[in-house]
Amino acid sequence: MKISTSAADGFARRPDKSCVLVYGPDQGLVRERALTLARSVLGNDLNDPFRSAELQGSAVSGDFALLVDEAAALALIGGRRVVRVVAATDGSAEAFATI
Repeated sequence: MKISTSAADGFARRPDKSCVLVYGPDQGLVRERALTLARSVLGNDLNDPFRSAELQGSAVSGDFALLVDEAAALALIGGRRVVRVVAATDGSAEAFATI
């Protein structure tokens, strides 16, 4: 499901999907919406090691299982998790398709 530009900010504040890919030509706007999405799940503690993980796109491109494992992991204390992939490229597309 593709979210329209006009609905993107509202969706970022209250996402109803378990997996979201944020992309676009404006890297600042992409970063802002991704942070809004993460905060909608985690609150202000984006670095909670039990509910948050950040992966580099180059690592995901080289090892698809890394993304799959993080996406499937359960939060130690319950609740939803956030897995962010930073600087993803077309080489990461197959890993995203897997999940």
